[in-house]
Amino acid sequence: MAAISQSINNVLGGISQQPDPVKIPGQVRDAVNVYLDPTFGASKRQGTEFIANLGSDIPADAKWFPICRDQNELYVFCIYRESNSTKVRVFAADSGQERTVTLKGSSADYLTYSDSDSLSALTINDYTFVLNKDKTVAMKTTTSAALPNQAFIVISVVAYNAKYSVTLNGTEYSYTTPQNVSSGVVDADAIASNLRSSLNAITGITATQVGPGIYVSGTSAFTISTSGSAAEEGIYVFQDEINVTGRLPNQCQNGYVVKVYNSDIVDADDMWVKFQTQGSATAGPGVWEETIAPGLKFELDEKTMPHQLVRQANGTFKLSAIDWTERLVGDDETNPIPEFVGSTINNIFIHRNRLGFLSKDKVFLGRARDLFNLFGQTATQVQDDDPIDLQAVTKQPVNLRYSEETSIGLVLYSDKEQFVMVTTEFVLSPKSVKLT
Repeated sequence: MAAISQSINNVLGGISQQPDPVKIPGQVRDAVNVYLDPTFGASKRQGTEFIANLGSDIPADAKWFPICRDQNELYVFCIYRESNSTKVRVFAADSGQERTVTLKGSSADYLTYSDSDSLSALTINDYTFVLNKDKTVAMKTTTSAALPNQAFIVISVVAYNAKYSVTLNGTEYSYTTPQNVSSGVVDADAIASNLRSSLNAITGITATQVGPGIYVSGTSAFTISTSGSAAEEGIYVFQDEINVTGRLPNQCQNGYVVKVYNSDIVDADDMWVKFQTQGSATAGPGVWEETIAPGLKFELDEKTMPHQLVRQANGTFKLSAIDWTERLVGDDETNPIPEFVGSTINNIFIHRNRLGFLSKDKVFLGRARDLFNLFGQTATQVQDDDPIDLQAVTKQPVNLRYSEETSIGLVLYSDKEQFVMVTTEFVLSPKSVKLT
């Protein structure tokens, strides 16, 4: 080789496998036992220090993870199988001292694996999340309460010489108010009281007066309608749904659930509300609060979700399932379950104060500032801190595996392609986020 003389300021360009003629000055073919530092240049790599033997009984295929809470609390822990049981052991990194680990509830079953590469961990402050990529996420089988056989009659306009009728299962029951003032006093209570008496005489029907209204319940399903009064909708009835919130009464049966559908052709603007009486009274004045639709699964099965390893105040560790926040409002259209339910999770991460999940071609981020909440706060509108659920779309199948925060956004790596999740606003919001 011909002798070549040139000046190189430093060798901080790192290792390059390119041919010498195309190497950038400062790149080298190899660097063994050196540490390249922009301030001090190339220096000898610091040697390792033997701390302790962590145990001769730990198998070679054990999966190891670091726990770096801060500079004063550094640990390593391993997970392995022994005699058909799962072992989790934690050691102090500065002394090798083993810490006591308690496995609670479903922890041992969740960490059952066929390949230790299926396990991964993510540490956030005091919490270390442990993921088993082989576990299929599921919802619990429990559902929100089904709607009872009920109806509520509202008397909104009072008039003299008016007939107020309720038709139940095809039979009409009515009350006609006095003809004029001299014939007697007319008020909503009197109308409701007389109709209630007529309805209570029906077998299998119970009618209870609630202010200027009547709560009707039955031992079996029934049909009901109203007519009469001197004004349109002077008396009306609703059962499972009503078209506008303005028609909801300010007195009702405690716990009454009804759907406000607003539009007949669009489901996205529907919401479910429940009546809460003052002082939890059986019936009376109160407010309507947003709630979950009846007959829906609302709880994530914590046994199939990532578990948490938490350092306790006494220095021991506890591995347990996470208490995930339930779905409290909406339905599958207005507040759907996370897309990864029914699939396995490839990875978990933290981005912009949200807990994120990668599953197949989906990336899901939970509520901002609420790591264990994966559902929206309200079904009436999309809020900036609501969960984010995106799909990576390309010409070939995508299986997202890793993520990395960069200055331009969150980079997602699949088996063959890369994607970047960015936002057009300062706040990471479902209204402004994009995946390209």
